[in-house]
Amino acid sequence: LGELLNARGIFGPYMWAPVVNNVVGITGLVAFLVMWGPAPGDGVFPVGDFSSPQFWLLAGSATLGVLLQALVLLIPMRNAGVSLRLDFHFRGTSFGTASKVAGWTFATLGVSQIGILSTSNLATQVDTWAAGKDVLLAGIASYTTAFMIYMVPQSLISVSLATAIFTRLANAAAERDGQTMADNYHQGVRLITLLSLLAAAVLMAGAVPMMQLALPPGASPEAARAYSWVLLALMPGVASTGMV
Repeated sequence: LGELLNARGIFGPYMWAPVVNNVVGITGLVAFLVMWGPAPGDGVFPVGDFSSPQFWLLAGSATLGVLLQALVLLIPMRNAGVSLRLDFHFRGTSFGTASKVAGWTFATLGVSQIGILSTSNLATQVDTWAAGKDVLLAGIASYTTAFMIYMVPQSLISVSLATAIFTRLANAAAERDGQTMADNYHQGVRLITLLSLLAAAVLMAGAVPMMQLALPPGASPEAARAYSWVLLALMPGVASTGMV
């Protein structure tokens, strides 16, 4: 539903729809705390001790949030004049071209997963080695934390701008206007690269404080500095990932 709105150049509803999901999810968590209270003194709520009503509340609020996130998009779709109906006439719908694009997309995803699995495996081995030597090294926990921070500019800058620019590219391609398509592409790449580099500079300058905020309370400054090196190693990829 959101991609249909994006194709019409209507980006706001799809961007804000997850807020409905978050509100419902938070409401479910607050209701859980009101009805059953917080976790015991150790801060752990064993899943094996959950009752059926507790499961239904958490699972139901999560499912309802996803459902409402989709249903709320029906209102702007109706205002945009988009109607949904079942249509089983697949001939002439360019499924062949779409399947090729999907194939390359899954291939790209597969290649990226190889890199992620290799890095995760190496980071896990670092943890094992460091535990045996009783030394502090950045391992899998530091990688996942740094990767989470690394994805912030991708989510806020690259994806948002690329979504808007892709609609322009698609319209120019449909009109066989190669010059407009090239101009929009170059403009988008320059804008994404500039903003991504600025975001990378900010993250590099504040790597240690950000890691201190991300780490659990009581973590040592040495751990924050060790974690920050992993974040610094990821920063050169911010602009290039946005371009891709």
